Amino acid sequence: MPASRPPRDDRDLKAALGREARLYGLGLVCATPAALAVWRTGSIWVGVMVFLAVLGVAGSALLVHERKRAARPRAEDQRTALGSQVARERARLDGAEQTVADEARRVAEQERREQHAARQRSGGSRRRGRSGGRRR
Repeated sequence: MPASRPPRDDRDLKAALGREARLYGLGLVCATPAALAVWRTGSIWVGVMVFLAVLGVAGSALLVHERKRAARPRAEDQRTALGSQVARERARLDGAEQTVADEARRVAEQERREQHAARQRSGGSRRRGRSGGRRR
């Protein structure tokens, strides 16, 4: 039983058809001058040499084009990359906000403790009256 293939999406199909069309175009570009050379000279070997010469030049150009095309990110990939970059930045900012909130809580707690310690040193809390804190 053959291994199941993953389903191909439209983008893969379009890319494959485009690549195949470019290769057929390359063949046509190479065959046309070769056929003209055979027609003018009557020698098949001249046609073969012309075909190979055009293939060397046009094939190199197509190879460079394909490499640039593969290196260029697609618009969908750019949107995805931008979305993930925005998500990372939001997470970083949320972390920074959380850090600021934690620091504010820590400072408030420290101030509360200092105020409490100052009241303890001054002789009592506010609940006690001026008489020293004893009720009669």
